[in-house]
Amino acid sequence: MNEAWFYRLGESQLGPVSTEELRRLIGTRQIGPAIAVWREGLPGWMPASQVPQLLPSEGGLKFIVPTGRTSGASMAAGYLGLFGFFFPPLGLAALILGLIGVRDLRRNREKNGWGRAVTGIVLGGLLTALTIYFAVLILLKR
Repeated sequence: MNEAWFYRLGESQLGPVSTEELRRLIGTRQIGPAIAVWREGLPGWMPASQVPQLLPSEGGLKFIVPTGRTSGASMAAGYLGLFGFFFPPLGLAALILGLIGVRDLRRNREKNGWGRAVTGIVLGGLLTALTIYFAVLILLKR
């Protein structure tokens, strides 16, 4: 079955492309799984990750791990938030990069990385608050 698919990149609508071509674009990370797709018979535009026939044949792992265009700030925020447990002052950098990542993701809807941006904001905020709390405690004991 070779349906005609359309997909959106930013404000542009592209297509028609075959199912195989769309799967290839997703599989080679030229477009991300969050990209809006449509074909005749669908109720409306939907993320490619919600269309079972567009999932990679090796399973859904590529949809758990960010594929396609990813926000670098979001990726850095997530990792800094995690590494902040070993060195808490990294929390402030995670918080800032998480906020930059959210701005980037809102401006570029085809990018992925929301989970890591939120991780950076949450862990970064928590670690920053804990760093400030302990710094104040140390300063007050002097």
